[in-house]
Amino acid sequence: HIRVSGAGRKSDGRKPYYIRVNEKLEEVYLEPIQEVLAGVPEQPEAGSTTSPKRPKPTKPGDVASPMPGRVVKVLVSKEQTVNLGDPVLIIEAMKMESRVPAPISGKVVALYVKEGDDVKTDETLVQLE
Repeated sequence: HIRVSGAGRKSDGRKPYYIRVNEKLEEVYLEPIQEVLAGVPEQPEAGSTTSPKRPKPTKPGDVASPMPGRVVKVLVSKEQTVNLGDPVLIIEAMKMESRVPAPISGKVVALYVKEGDDVKTDETLVQLE
């Protein structure tokens, strides 16, 4: 038998929960679940704007998300040529818009996002060659 007996806050910001397991008081910490089942692809919720898992940036031309947020505007199209530093898309995070620049000069070979998509930090959003 498990029963929640309370919650608190530590000086380091962690939030402990106190539960009773067979009448013995235990302190536990909850963490977000990163993966429920190994090998099972993550399914977006109905109506969600989250796209399937995007690749991690591995090449100099991979335009990565600098922060979690939502794509407000895609400023490039496939096959378009861009210069180093040109903005390729705009991400909104915490009510602020940030332009994401091209890390190299090159041609857009892949777009992994569209306007309205939610993105996570360090996902490849656009690929340049």
